[in-house]
Amino acid sequence: MKEDILNFSAQFSYKPKIENAGKLQTRREFIVAGMGGSHLAADLLRTWQPDLPLLIHSDYNLPNLPKGKLKKSLVIANSYSGNTEETLSAFNAALKANLPLIAVGTGGKLITSAKKNGIPFIQTPVARAEPRAAIGYNFVALLKAMNLSRDLKEAHALEKSLRPEKLESIGRKMAQEIGGKALVAYSSERNRALAYNWKINMNETAKSPAFVNVFPELNHNEMNAFAKKINKGSSDFYFLILKGKNEQARIEKRMAILREILSQRNWPVKEMPFGDSGELQDIFHCVLLSMWTSYFVAESRGEDPDHTPIIEEFKKRMAA
Repeated sequence: MKEDILNFSAQFSYKPKIENAGKLQTRREFIVAGMGGSHLAADLLRTWQPDLPLLIHSDYNLPNLPKGKLKKSLVIANSYSGNTEETLSAFNAALKANLPLIAVGTGGKLITSAKKNGIPFIQTPVARAEPRAAIGYNFVALLKAMNLSRDLKEAHALEKSLRPEKLESIGRKMAQEIGGKALVAYSSERNRALAYNWKINMNETAKSPAFVNVFPELNHNEMNAFAKKINKGSSDFYFLILKGKNEQARIEKRMAILREILSQRNWPVKEMPFGDSGELQDIFHCVLLSMWTSYFVAESRGEDPDHTPIIEEFKKRMAA
């Protein structure tokens, strides 16, 4: 995992190729069907381009939309392994309905089926990394599938501008602060994907419980669960408030007040400014910091950061 993080920026040099490109039905609206690490890139794309007409579907079949709406959208079946059953279900449903469709993955049943049926596809590189650590490849592939040429050019520039090694010491320090606690990541609605990315990395890399919520909703319910003042050092939770430069003024005020309230009650809380959520480099800096932090939490707890044994066990039982 450490090598994957240090080499992460190189993923943005990847030049995706669309096979069966002549059959691609271009659209201006998109549905990305993907699970787990295979929808992270789409989440981050929506953070970067909030006005992009992009629906992320993490379930079986297709989203419950009018037939006309589905026909107007390009369905992107996105599975790193190519064997994710929910994504295969969406692919098959789109294929049966003759919807605009493209597959993205490293291989597996998804790419095999795309080849067999003459469906456009992008076969991404097989990386040593788990899907969550290969989102650079996937991010670039999605931009290519959506024909977002200008955005693709900006993404390629991250190969030289991202410096993962500069964030290593910060991630190590944050891991020490978190220790054995469960992470609770809070953000604005705009930056929900970044908070969720922290959760995924803590779950999969560090094998640790982690939770996510957003402002202002959490101010109307969840924060009341932490109303009790605790003894210093006794908390089972570590609160991380992700703050972008471009937050709404009322959201910034909510963040500041909550940080003060939690601190007064001895809950460990850190506000982390990460730049502008509208800037692609700042988005991926935040992603990299979550990768480093979860890696060092795993190391401190004696966990293998690369593997996800219970997920693999679950998949085998589902396939039986």
